[in-house]
Amino acid sequence: MRKEVLIVFLLLIPGTLAATLYNADSLEAEVKVFGEFTLEPEQTDYQVSEAKARLFLIPLKDYRQQAVSVDSVGKVQDNEVSFYYEKPAAGVLQYGFSAVMNTIDKQIEITEKLPYPLTKLTGFDEYLQRSDIIDSSNPAIVYQASRLAEGKDDLFDVAFTLAQWTEENIKYNLSSLTSEASLPASWVLEKRIGVCDEMTSLFIAMARSLGIPARFVKGMSYTESAIFDRNWLPHGWAEVYFPGIGWVSFDPTFGEYGFIDVTHIKLRDTADPGKPDITFEILGYNTNIIPGKILSDVSIRKKGGDIDPVVTLTTTPLREQVTFGSYNLLSVDLKNNRDHYLATTLSLAAPPELRLVGRDKKAILLNPGEEKKVNWVVQVPETLEEKYKYTFPYKIFTERNLSAE
Repeated sequence: MRKEVLIVFLLLIPGTLAATLYNADSLEAEVKVFGEFTLEPEQTDYQVSEAKARLFLIPLKDYRQQAVSVDSVGKVQDNEVSFYYEKPAAGVLQYGFSAVMNTIDKQIEITEKLPYPLTKLTGFDEYLQRSDIIDSSNPAIVYQASRLAEGKDDLFDVAFTLAQWTEENIKYNLSSLTSEASLPASWVLEKRIGVCDEMTSLFIAMARSLGIPARFVKGMSYTESAIFDRNWLPHGWAEVYFPGIGWVSFDPTFGEYGFIDVTHIKLRDTADPGKPDITFEILGYNTNIIPGKILSDVSIRKKGGDIDPVVTLTTTPLREQVTFGSYNLLSVDLKNNRDHYLATTLSLAAPPELRLVGRDKKAILLNPGEEKKVNWVVQVPETLEEKYKYTFPYKIFTERNLSAE
């Protein structure tokens, strides 16, 4: 007599987001920006009466961040830190600042629909113009942006769609070609690769091609990606102007639309990301200026508590049990707990034995108080050993580490 044995196999889920800085409601961090440049004589007969450096990365204050203290030998002004060197000797000169910065989890709340396209908008020409990097008049960019915005009449929906498309279709690529110097948005659109600056430039270019003012933000952010050798890195994201409301953050690289988390530390905003972050000048003769790289570092002094959940999510499979080789639907019910527009990115973590149809990430836009259902299709492999029962756990989590499983 043959006996069949029923065994339950629990297949472990690959690593998901641990509780990290992303879901903190506040941070206190020390930010350092520093560098050096060299005065190099061209001849034995040379002279430098004075040298100046103007650093345009500064500890900015806005609705979600402020500088508690700033330490620098330079003069901290509204848009720059300036350095003066009187009768400097040939050789290396240094510049920089150290600032204690507080960031809080705060979003500019858009509670009602703002019509698109924009009309009667004045005073924002600078943020609608093309540049060498943000070549918004390029026909391919105009065409792509127009296709994405077609049929839409809600400004937040348009901006969300442009950012979502950029994240989904531009592969983050740290090639030496793109990591050292930003390339035009049209190049990024054609090649479908880029780093954060280039993904942001493409998003801004598409927005401007539609008559939506957008600007480039430079700063620092935190990452846990294994492709980097440190956690805090220079980063670029965008701000889009909403009439009557202000500049709203969109970060296509991070999948943060209409907000940024507390690890984003803003140091500059500019209409043209091709403008230098530092300039030098000397009064003298027979001397060259050799600039060095601008370096930066961030260390956490204090982490706040966890943010309150902005969405509610629950998940169930369509069927609790399926046969080998068949498909199943993993559904998530989402509810916006806030009275303003909210975008969230959902990620699915499941054992590799479950074959996923499509992407593991989905960006979702929720109107105030809106509820939505989101689905993933998975297939159970045919190659599993028969006469056993397999149990596959899965987990769905947001960029803020809210999860359902």
